[in-house]
Amino acid sequence: MLELDDDLLDHLATVRGQYIWCFLDAIAQAQARTEHEAGRVLVEGTLRTDDRALGHLIDIFEVGVDGKVQPIHVIHRSFSPWREVSYPLGLATLLVSEVVWFAVELVVEPTPDIASLQAWFEHWQTDGFAVEHPLGGRVHFLAIERREGGSAALALDLGSAPVEALRDLIDRCVESGARKLHLHSVPAALAGTSPA
Repeated sequence: MLELDDDLLDHLATVRGQYIWCFLDAIAQAQARTEHEAGRVLVEGTLRTDDRALGHLIDIFEVGVDGKVQPIHVIHRSFSPWREVSYPLGLATLLVSEVVWFAVELVVEPTPDIASLQAWFEHWQTDGFAVEHPLGGRVHFLAIERREGGSAALALDLGSAPVEALRDLIDRCVESGARKLHLHSVPAALAGTSPA
């Protein structure tokens, strides 16, 4: 397993913690609302997504008395400011910019082994690593976009997965020959948030 800088790990834990707080708050609000309607909340349900995804989107849903299923939207209002920093990882380099946990993009050059990414996704989506009740510690989404020049952009919603999931993904990419990695969130994901 690659050794990542302690400051980076602490920062990622803060980024994750901000999102988890918002996630748990959204669940609590939905539970309070459905108690009056005799509905119930499904904490993590499965929803099929577009064909680019390696799997399914796991998210939280509210089921009303009428049986209608509505996704519970998590409003994420802030992100932790971060100066862009480059980290050596053996023969590879990891550039880290500002990140929000639910909308991560990891650009990898050259394209990592797809089978390894599939195994990573299945492990962190299926097994889960419960760390905060009622969340299951699962990755919600992964899609891969191959780019010209031999790189790939991995679009991720890290859901309730621990920081270890992201560390494992970076490790797998480097093990499969990645030399340049850029971890960031696209501007659209940051647009609705402000520095905490």
